[in-house]
Amino acid sequence: MQDALSHYEVYFHIISSFEYRVKEKHEENLLRFEKHLNSKIPEVSDYEKIDLELLKTLENAPNDFIEQLNYPADIKTIIYLILNEVFDLASVDRNDEKKYQFFSSMFELHQEGLGDDGKLNDRRTIAFAYGSQYNFKRAVLYAGAIQLSRFKHSER
Repeated sequence: MQDALSHYEVYFHIISSFEYRVKEKHEENLLRFEKHLNSKIPEVSDYEKIDLELLKTLENAPNDFIEQLNYPADIKTIIYLILNEVFDLASVDRNDEKKYQFFSSMFELHQEGLGDDGKLNDRRTIAFAYGSQYNFKRAVLYAGAIQLSRFKHSER
């Protein structure tokens, strides 16, 4: 699935195919999302397990959390530009496919994704950047978990 689709499209497919059960606790839904994600892209990397303490950190991360990430300064600058909505995707060299895929995914997630990331205080974008340091599956796991937090207050 991943080869034919952009990373954002894979993310969108995974998050939109997950059914959040409002009658279950949020943590139970997160664990089901973890299993859902790992079943959707099993070939990409090892099983990714969600760390709920890390998720809490990411849910409350200020934008300057980017400084703690393991990226060179120029990459961090572009992440800030995306967060501040002054990034132009056309400025990224399309010949560097990995870098283009990373920035285009973050850009789409932040700007055009499943709703404005501003409603999530940019946390989904930050979580995607965090996870991408390790692998794509971890990026989707944490960005998706942040996306699912919009249901947290709907629990009964």
